[in-house]
Amino acid sequence: MVRKETVSNSLLTIGEYLLLNLTLSFFYQSFNIGNKFIDNIVLSFISLVILCFCIYKTKSNLDGQWNDFKKNYKVYIRKALKYWLIGFVAMFVSNFLIVNFIFGDIAPNEASNRKVLELYPLYSILNICILGPVTEELLFRLNFKNVFKKRSTFVIITSLIFAGMHMLSSSNLVELIYSIPYFFLGLGLGLAYYDTDNVYSSSFIHILHNSLAVIIILLEI
Repeated sequence: MVRKETVSNSLLTIGEYLLLNLTLSFFYQSFNIGNKFIDNIVLSFISLVILCFCIYKTKSNLDGQWNDFKKNYKVYIRKALKYWLIGFVAMFVSNFLIVNFIFGDIAPNEASNRKVLELYPLYSILNICILGPVTEELLFRLNFKNVFKKRSTFVIITSLIFAGMHMLSSSNLVELIYSIPYFFLGLGLGLAYYDTDNVYSSSFIHILHNSLAVIIILLEI
């Protein structure tokens, strides 16, 4: 069952998120600060503002989630890790096949993250490891809490949106094939959220996943 009113509200929230992101990025680029330390601070502040926006938009669904997570965290984390592992394996395999047999290079989003990590390490680590994952879980999971009641529908639709949002930096439609690995990761995150009914569960494994990715990238640089 899909509730039309809540679908509209959830999609509107994503639209507002994109508009806020573009607006803040425009102002940041317009000032052209040029100081790496200040750039790191400003970019981190922008990510924090975006996170606060997502918290505000989903605050009605956040009530009681933290207390519930504290009470049941052992069960929730165990479930979340199981789903993450399945999603991670599928993501790794599909990404390996795409990189080695189709394009011969990493996804545009991953390439962008690597570049930003080199230029603005403090901001990147904070954003990729903490602020970004929590923002995305609020936006792509909790934001759709009351929209799709059926488990399979919720997980598939939110995973498609999650994957699509990670492809915004693609230069052509062919590159959309890179969305497949993100879709599999989204499935794991979506199942973790749905089966625990707690956004802290999916946020925990999203933070874990991104932190491991950053550590691997840093070891390669």
